[in-house]
Amino acid sequence: MCYFGLCDGMRKLNIPDIEYLDMYEGEFSKFYDSLVSNDNYDFDFLDQILNNTKKPILELACGSGRVMIPLLEKGYNVSGVDLSDDMLTILKRKCKKRNFEIDLFKDDMCSFKTNSKYEYVILSHISICLLEPKEQRKLFVNLSKNILEDGGKFIFNFTEYSGKLYTSGELKPRYYFNTKNKSFAIFFEKVDLKDNKVYINMYMEQNVNDKTKKYIGTSCKNIIKRKEIEKYINEAGLLIIDEKKFFISDSAITYLILEKPPN
Repeated sequence: MCYFGLCDGMRKLNIPDIEYLDMYEGEFSKFYDSLVSNDNYDFDFLDQILNNTKKPILELACGSGRVMIPLLEKGYNVSGVDLSDDMLTILKRKCKKRNFEIDLFKDDMCSFKTNSKYEYVILSHISICLLEPKEQRKLFVNLSKNILEDGGKFIFNFTEYSGKLYTSGELKPRYYFNTKNKSFAIFFEKVDLKDNKVYINMYMEQNVNDKTKKYIGTSCKNIIKRKEIEKYINEAGLLIIDEKKFFISDSAITYLILEKPPN
């Protein structure tokens, strides 16, 4: 874990009653769910690629269901894999509310195996950047050997360009306020171009029964280099058959569509 700035200072002061969490645990899982709930820029694209297939679809790093719930609502048969118990709990709650019966697995997508193989596998929301380079390589091999059927497609995205990734250092904090549950959060990012990483810290305060609860969360994202990703794809025997770029704010997010060649 990498702490910096305000969060590092608070940690060094040994301020009592602060709960330290991963960014996808506890209260931060709820915050993340609310943060991405309106990110729907890729729904039509994914729907077009999936083309009303009736075969089972697998979503890796499915989280709290940003992509899965809309696909289920359209009638797709989707299962999910995620490492976070808390994110899966949120997703299960959403599915129960909508009477969706689905298979969810708590597992590492780099080593996940089932008796089934899939025509389509999705990894969205730039989640591949949470994997270290050696894990990225392992993921593509696992997809090729254990997850995709012959002719199956893997659809994933990554940030190919971002204006904030040209200089190392801390970025301007972002502030979030929630009047409904009387909470606020401050989101910090630190770019390290030497190690090709973006470190993330978040400080949150929440009023619960007139008591203030404090949380510090951490995460780390790897800056994706397209040439490296293409190398891992080729090593795994997968082919890039199409791509789609989305321009959001000062970033270009690229979706690649890979195919496992038929034997």
